[in-house]
Amino acid sequence: MHSYSDPVLPDDVWDLILDHFDDSSPHDRSALFACSYVNRNLSILSQKRIFKDVRLNYDSVDGTDPQDTTILVESNQTTTGRKFLQLLEGSPHIASYVHSLTVQTNSQRDQAWKSRLFEPTCCLPGFSLYQIASQLDQLTGFTLQGSLKWERIEQRTQSFLLNVVRRMQRLRLASVEQLPISAFQGCRDLQELCISSLNWDIPDDIIHVKKVKLSNLDIGNPSTQVDFGVEIFDSPHSPFDFTQLRTLRLSTLRYTVAGINRMLSVCAESLEVFEFSVNKPFADPSLSIALDPPSLSSARNLRHLTLSACVRERVSYNAGETYCSTDFAFIDSMIQTLPSFHSRPSSGLQIDLSITLQQLNPRVGSIPWSKLFRSMNEARISSSLKVINLMVWKIYGYIRLASLSEIPGNCPELKELHERGLVNYGNRGIEEPFETLFT
Repeated sequence: MHSYSDPVLPDDVWDLILDHFDDSSPHDRSALFACSYVNRNLSILSQKRIFKDVRLNYDSVDGTDPQDTTILVESNQTTTGRKFLQLLEGSPHIASYVHSLTVQTNSQRDQAWKSRLFEPTCCLPGFSLYQIASQLDQLTGFTLQGSLKWERIEQRTQSFLLNVVRRMQRLRLASVEQLPISAFQGCRDLQELCISSLNWDIPDDIIHVKKVKLSNLDIGNPSTQVDFGVEIFDSPHSPFDFTQLRTLRLSTLRYTVAGINRMLSVCAESLEVFEFSVNKPFADPSLSIALDPPSLSSARNLRHLTLSACVRERVSYNAGETYCSTDFAFIDSMIQTLPSFHSRPSSGLQIDLSITLQQLNPRVGSIPWSKLFRSMNEARISSSLKVINLMVWKIYGYIRLASLSEIPGNCPELKELHERGLVNYGNRGIEEPFETLFT
């Protein structure tokens, strides 16, 4: 008779093995759950990964009056806060495994909060979210998802969020409109921030001596204000210090060249990753006519540049082109402002290009691709490149590679870059390799 014993591999080897599991993948997550039943050691190693990032769901309910508050509510059908709290009560050690907490609020606009007074709500001090957060002593990241206006959030929940904000290293609060900028005063550990709307509630006579040094800033899309966030870069009243910023993502489209240059003047020298949506005409046609692009000349440590652009069919064909290429010309001019990277010892620059074709069944060969790749093919730029990752999208998903076979005949610059081994197309799971474009 054979007797089964515990796995003989040491824990550090199992750690390396489990590191290859993607806990965001349902398949890998199921595998981690299976591993957690093998023995105590594997249970601990698996649970640390299973509960590293926790997501809780709550209903958000507004009052019938537009001035009423928004409250978070638990129900047995749709929310998960109470269930996770019960799990912590039975297995309190799990709390120490949680490093990131995401709270998803699902708006129940067909109901008024008065109809749910008999369900646990955020108005109560014993609300599950408050109890859960108080036990997560290793929590470093917090995300709030849903659509919420700060002035309408219930007061106890506001106080809870302010306390959470001040102890986090990573915050994603792009779903909160008019978040008070004073919330970030004294956030000594904050490194990464995602926002989309701020309310400047700091008096002009207050100047922060100890500012929050961010390494990563992501400005989301919901804001409609032109040049939103620029003032937090250079205002003496800003609670932030961006002189050590390494990553800047501008997801919103409404930025002027002057606004971007104001940001870059503060953080360009430390910047390693810059992501920008060039789709100016979609946001505001008046923003697309600027001839001078944002200057990257001071971004000497830049390693990763991501640019998104659109191609649209021209309304008038008087110019001799079927498609509008103002975004391409804008990108090409921006690439020309890049500094020389020859002196730095690190690897070259990676450029990710995401191009959306805003027309069904576009004539790909008629798109002026040369305008996009002209500067990248010049010796000064191409010698500094590590790779160009090109993705071309239809309105609904990836364009088929077969239809992209028209590009090389219309774009010798792209063909030459490919021959140097500098171009990749698409992502994992594409049907054909990029080389099929040139055969």
